[in-house]
Amino acid sequence: MIRSLLVSAALTLSSCLAFAQQTLDSPPPWGNNRQGVMFDVAASNDVTITGFGIYPYVDMNDVTFEVYTRSGTYAGFESNPSEWTLIGTAGVTGSASELVDIPVTLNTAIESGASQAFYITSTGPYNIRYRATTSPSGTAFIGDANIDILVGAGVVYPFDNANSEREFVGRIHYDLTPVAPIAPTPVPTLGIFGLMGLAGAIGAAGVAMNRRRKQ
Repeated sequence: MIRSLLVSAALTLSSCLAFAQQTLDSPPPWGNNRQGVMFDVAASNDVTITGFGIYPYVDMNDVTFEVYTRSGTYAGFESNPSEWTLIGTAGVTGSASELVDIPVTLNTAIESGASQAFYITSTGPYNIRYRATTSPSGTAFIGDANIDILVGAGVVYPFDNANSEREFVGRIHYDLTPVAPIAPTPVPTLGIFGLMGLAGAIGAAGVAMNRRRKQ
């Protein structure tokens, strides 16, 4: 019984550690800026995107940001707001060129082998930093064992004047999606009839031993 409890506790602890929040940084340098950036995230394992960090172009004080998403890719939908779902809105305060998290918790799942598009934008005349690249849109430019960030586009709010071949510069917060833990093998227990049978077997063995001694 004790062994079973210890195994169960170890599995639970292992699960909690394995699925603690992860981060993937796309660090500077940068060279361009606009109000928003669209890009795809490709998953190698089941993950849940929980948040983003960005680099403001100028100092910001409670500047409203919006985060949109859609299944698949952003490409072909840069100017089509009806194809996007707003999943978060928050005021951002931060210093120019310093990483700051957008203070909103997201819950967007991406299955292994799938891609999800995101659009991060301010709603006013405040830009965020990203960088231009010669790699085609949809090319993975940074990643880890679980997700890759693909080349995207810079966008003017709300859905206008997209410039392709742009790389997101910032941070992605995500969780690995938990799988059901392996159930520990239960330790067999004896009921009342099992105990009676065991007692009978012990008693019979004792009688047999006494007979052998007398012989």
